[in-house]
Amino acid sequence: MLFTAVMLVSGWGGWWILTAALTDSYFAWYPIIPLFYYVMGMLTIFDLTKSTQVTEKKLLNKYMLMKLYKIAAAIVIFAVYYFAVNVKMMQFSSVFVSFYIIYLFIETYFLYMTEKTKKRKL
Repeated sequence: MLFTAVMLVSGWGGWWILTAALTDSYFAWYPIIPLFYYVMGMLTIFDLTKSTQVTEKKLLNKYMLMKLYKIAAAIVIFAVYYFAVNVKMMQFSSVFVSFYIIYLFIETYFLYMTEKTKKRKL
């Protein structure tokens, strides 16, 4: 629930900044960026919480594998945008990186809370 709320606020806030404050910086593919991070986050949350009896080492391995998938997917998104659109590349990359930083904080907090909850149950 927290993840969805933060992603909605970030997505709408970013849209507002690009349309109201930086009017020449808005690009048509903007909605893809928050959607990409939302889908990747939901997949991570689902994958990490569905496993009930996973050792810490396996959880860390699973987390790192998810990070690799996210990086590969991000590279694909960048490549598609670069080769198919290639318009306002600087704006696209700066917004993409900004969302990555926001997402990284949320993901770290979620993993911390997941570990904390699992340790309490032991």
